[in-house]
Amino acid sequence: MISKIEAGSRRLDALELARVVRVLDMPIGHFLNAPPAVTLHRTPLAEDTATNAAQARAAELINPSEEKRLRAYPPT
Repeated sequence: MISKIEAGSRRLDALELARVVRVLDMPIGHFLNAPPAVTLHRTPLAEDTATNAAQARAAELINPSEEKRLRAYPPT
């Protein structure tokens, strides 16, 4: 029975929980507290400054009508 409860395949009702608490001599809050929040340890992506600078420089060199045409067909 305990292994099924631990595995999550069997749930306890309130009376069973009260009996378990009494037998284990634990506070009921130990079993009712929410689990800790999961945190991700991902490194944030760095901004692509080289591409942004190149695009800004290209925009300076292109006349406005040509820039509109090029923006309509972005590189893939």
